[in-house]
Amino acid sequence: MTQTVDAGDNTPTPAHDVVIGLRESFLTFTVLAAFAEHGIADRLADGPRTAAELAHDCGLDAAALTRVLPILIPAGILHADAQGRYRLTPAGETLKEGPDSLRATIRLAIEPAWWTTAGNVAETLRTGKSGFIARYGSSWNYLSTRPTSRSLFDHCMIDRSQSIGRDIAGRHDFGDIRSVIDVGGGAGTVLSEILGPHGHLTGTVLDLEPAIPSARDHLTAQGLTGRFRTVAGDFFQSVPGADEHPSAFLLASILHNWDDDHAQRILNNVAAAMGRQDRLLIAETPLPDDPCAPHPGRLLDLRMLIMFNGARERTESELRGLLDTAGLRVTGIVPLPSGPSLITAERV
Repeated sequence: MTQTVDAGDNTPTPAHDVVIGLRESFLTFTVLAAFAEHGIADRLADGPRTAAELAHDCGLDAAALTRVLPILIPAGILHADAQGRYRLTPAGETLKEGPDSLRATIRLAIEPAWWTTAGNVAETLRTGKSGFIARYGSSWNYLSTRPTSRSLFDHCMIDRSQSIGRDIAGRHDFGDIRSVIDVGGGAGTVLSEILGPHGHLTGTVLDLEPAIPSARDHLTAQGLTGRFRTVAGDFFQSVPGADEHPSAFLLASILHNWDDDHAQRILNNVAAAMGRQDRLLIAETPLPDDPCAPHPGRLLDLRMLIMFNGARERTESELRGLLDTAGLRVTGIVPLPSGPSLITAERV
């Protein structure tokens, strides 16, 4: 005789499994973060190792590591053989130090202030303001007094900038371009990735005075002496014009840091500096116009919401609106493997 399950019993349902799975994914991430923090991926670079061997090499507790590493097998980070030796999957390889490494970005997620802020989204939803700023002040001030966190943040930004720069260099036709003006170019990482494979280009980094020495040092170290200049300036005030035409003006992950008024001011100044033959390259993550449509950029938008006041990702229509107001017309949008899209524009 078949027993009918009463609707009031506590038998888990598929709906429960979805929610429990989301809760458990948080714990899986903590293991991934610990894996990155202790540099375990690099210990597997030369071949499979047991948990005991890895614990010895990393100075960790062998019993604890033995219990925790299996969690990363269904997560797609590790494989294990019949002898209990672990090796990296292709996803696990991204946690080794080197080009395109994701180790720094995972480690930054558990930096104490970042971790606390991510766990307090409820407060941001109540106030509409950055939880980070409410608790710690601006991220720049916070990092200025914490050299270890600053080093980790810088490492993360460099890794991301290298990926974006390589994508732009490989997917945009610079054949007729003479120079690239990197507006808000920081340490010159994106610019160096573009100049490297395009030997006919020269470049300019525009940023505030404190960033200029790092940009100069980085570009020199990349063997680009004689092909670049640095300009100390504020893109809210003005943007230098190009010495040669046609040139490309670059805004790589700049606009999403600012509210609409500030973003518009940046675009107006870039447009004023552009010649008729010049073009604008923008690396941003356009969201769907449908506010309910899922998109990977939603999580980036969440990070901007909780970390900065006024910062946000924008829809394609919103970006086009800002560009239209500045007297610029979109000529193309190309998704990049590193996450953002490359938006090209020209003067109307």
